[in-house]
Amino acid sequence: MGKEQITSIPYTRKCFYAIYANLPTTGVRIGDLGYATDRLVLYRWNGAAWEYLTFHFSSGLAANIPVADDLPNGSCYYTTDTKLLRQVQSGAWATILQPTVSPLTICDTEVFNAATPTAWTDLALSGTVGAQATLVVLKVSPTADVTIAFRKNGDTDEHYISASDAGTAIGQCKQDIYHIFVIPTDDAGIIEWKASAAIGCQVKVILYIK
Repeated sequence: MGKEQITSIPYTRKCFYAIYANLPTTGVRIGDLGYATDRLVLYRWNGAAWEYLTFHFSSGLAANIPVADDLPNGSCYYTTDTKLLRQVQSGAWATILQPTVSPLTICDTEVFNAATPTAWTDLALSGTVGAQATLVVLKVSPTADVTIAFRKNGDTDEHYISASDAGTAIGQCKQDIYHIFVIPTDDAGIIEWKASAAIGCQVKVILYIK
């Protein structure tokens, strides 16, 4: 019996590389491939249309997210500015993963170091806690004995009385001793405060909860 001989007959496929609108629909055979450079998706010609083989995956600014209708369901885009992972579902973008942010932040950030106000005065904490409603813990140290009171910005209820220790937002502060106060900010990250005299004072944010 003679030896069998096997011959390989290669069957090549065309592969097109262009934006999706320029992928050909004539002169192509079933199985030919097309890579859409604008969609970052690989397609296969099925005899009637281009069907996707891969999904779109990319990242960038939220304003630059591709048009969902142009991409296969399951394609993903990560917004680098808003930290969201989005996916095309039923022809529209849907957020599938949001950033996990701890609501509690511990810090030691000076937000004031000058003379205390003797009338209710805004103290902006937004540079530390952000422009949002936040519960803050302050560490306060005056250069002389003084009564200091704090309240949420916009609160018209009186929180101050001279020589009082009645609460977490008012206290008789002793010279060069640190005192702790707990105060909510308004939606812009601002509180108000007032003292019995204009005394040099350092104020630090040591903890805040968003």
